[in-house]
Amino acid sequence: MNYEQDINSCVNSAKKSKLIKQTLKTIYPDVKFSVTCDHYSGGFSFHIRWTNGPKSDDIDQILRQFEDPHKAHNMEHDLQSSFYVFSERQITDEVWKWAEKQIEAISGAPFNEYSSDHTKRLTIVANTDLRGIF
Repeated sequence: MNYEQDINSCVNSAKKSKLIKQTLKTIYPDVKFSVTCDHYSGGFSFHIRWTNGPKSDDIDQILRQFEDPHKAHNMEHDLQSSFYVFSERQITDEVWKWAEKQIEAISGAPFNEYSSDHTKRLTIVANTDLRGIF
């Protein structure tokens, strides 16, 4: 890759990064999103992070529109056009405690981290849109 291609790649990734953040803020105006971009020899990847808020599945559905539709074929075409989108939902201790209380209310027993309660806690948090709860 030459210097001009490298500059164009940085400009394009910055534009896409901004577009991803604007799209998410339009749909979820009360949620703070972090959008970062990593460059590598075959292209770049975007990493989207937020705390609590909407479910990861909901964000992933929105982010699919930004993924490279040709990433499987980029070895034959322009390698620089290859990019990936990853999301990561951060969960606060407050949410974990809330989920534990939900399990205790359902089971009528104290939360036990070393039992199937741990998996139940993960499931509750993963399947809950936390906006408005915290």
